[in-house]
Amino acid sequence: MEPTHALPAHALPDLHTLTDLPALPALPALLALLANLAYNAAFVVFKLAADRMPPLRGTRVVHLARTILTSPAWLGGLAVLLGGVALQIAALTRLPLGVAQPILAASLLILVPLAVWVLGERLTRRDLTALALIGLAMTLLAFSGTGGERAGAAGDPSLLLAVAVPSVAAALLIFLTGDLSERGRHARPLAGLAYGVAVGVLFGVSELGIKGLAVLAGSGGLGVAALATPYPYVMVVVAAIALGGLQIALQRCRISVVVPIKNVAAHSYLVTVGPLVYGERWPDEAQPLALRVGGLVLAVAALAVFTRLEPRAGDHRAGAEPAAKDAVTCPCHQSVPGRA
Repeated sequence: MEPTHALPAHALPDLHTLTDLPALPALPALLALLANLAYNAAFVVFKLAADRMPPLRGTRVVHLARTILTSPAWLGGLAVLLGGVALQIAALTRLPLGVAQPILAASLLILVPLAVWVLGERLTRRDLTALALIGLAMTLLAFSGTGGERAGAAGDPSLLLAVAVPSVAAALLIFLTGDLSERGRHARPLAGLAYGVAVGVLFGVSELGIKGLAVLAGSGGLGVAALATPYPYVMVVVAAIALGGLQIALQRCRISVVVPIKNVAAHSYLVTVGPLVYGERWPDEAQPLALRVGGLVLAVAALAVFTRLEPRAGDHRAGAEPAAKDAVTCPCHQSVPGRA
């Protein structure tokens, strides 16, 4: 893919070592891919750390913060994640959100094998179908960035807040109530669909703040003046909420379900809402526009395919899917955020 909208080299400011790079067409896409790979590596570390933590609840905020901030493994994952943020800011100075964010399909090729081989998770046929739909959706979204788009040159901070506040409220509501489990002796563990969607929207809002910082960086305003804008605060505060929610979700459910859902929710949110905030036009030509719409439709279809409840362990009925490892070990059905 060769984006035609990369900023010319003479228009780019001096952004020290990371962003003072030649405006090669493939370089911004490579930075976005590396950022996503860093994010997924961090999520695997978070999952490993979550398995060693005491039960986490969204209503015990102090306990949640103390537990994760005193975990060396989690802090190591956070360092990798911050490296991904730096790479993403560098990529977003030269790519519109519609192109930079969907460069995710290749990173699924890393995450899924890690989940299976390192974490011992098992994937059902529905899981594999949904993951394939996510990969196809992200591919269509990436190739849709070829017609008439431009990287955002300005953003309205008040518009960002107008979008961020209800988005965060809706995500928290989904997180707290959307995955309430069935009750009774036949209740099954939750797969984490609502967790993934809610955390994905939160990460999407945070990345809108990252995009704002990238816009400031592209205009030479990334300095003390940035503190007078809502961009760094949206990025940090919402990211902290998202990380807490993600850690709860990873402790309760499979990373091979939660993170892909988070990714598709975050990227769909960004390519839909981001252009409204930062003035990035959707593709003008019919074919790229069809790819963009088709990618979003497939993203919704992928969410519909994912199972809401984990298969029962030991279910050997004809046609039944094999039980996933975390369907037995994770306490999804025992402690839901917002419940005692």
